[in-house]
Parts: sequence; structure tokens; C-alpha cells
Amino acid sequence: EVELCRLSTQEKLGLTLCYRTDEDEDVAIYVSEVSPNSIAARDGRIREGDRILQVKYFHSHQPPTY
Repeated sequence: EVELCRLSTQEKLGLTLCYRTDEDEDVAIYVSEVSPNSIAARDGRIREGDRILQVKYFHSHQPPTY
């Protein structure tokens, strides 16, 4: 699990995503590019070719709703 946090709205996570289907036509989301000097690049744990399994969103100014 990797958690990336923006400290300001000006910061970019820096991920470009793409999707692919396999022989069974299952769709998967992958990282196609990590922008230099982005939050993801500085963190170093997400790399091109990694598969995205889940995305969670939390806005720190509002409590999450369930």
C-alpha cells in the first residue's frame, strides 16, 4: 500500500495512468508514466508498469462519508 499526500493544491501526484485488457478481457489500470519531481517520483515506491489495485480519496478539510 502506498499513500501519497499533497501538501498544497499546487502539488501534483505526477501519475499518468492507462488501461489494458487481457485475454479474458479483464480491464486493469497501470502506471504509464511518473512525472519527474512529482510527489510520486520523490516518494519512489510507484514505478512505471505498476498495476493500480485501489484508489482511496480523503479530503482533510472534510470528514469522510461512509
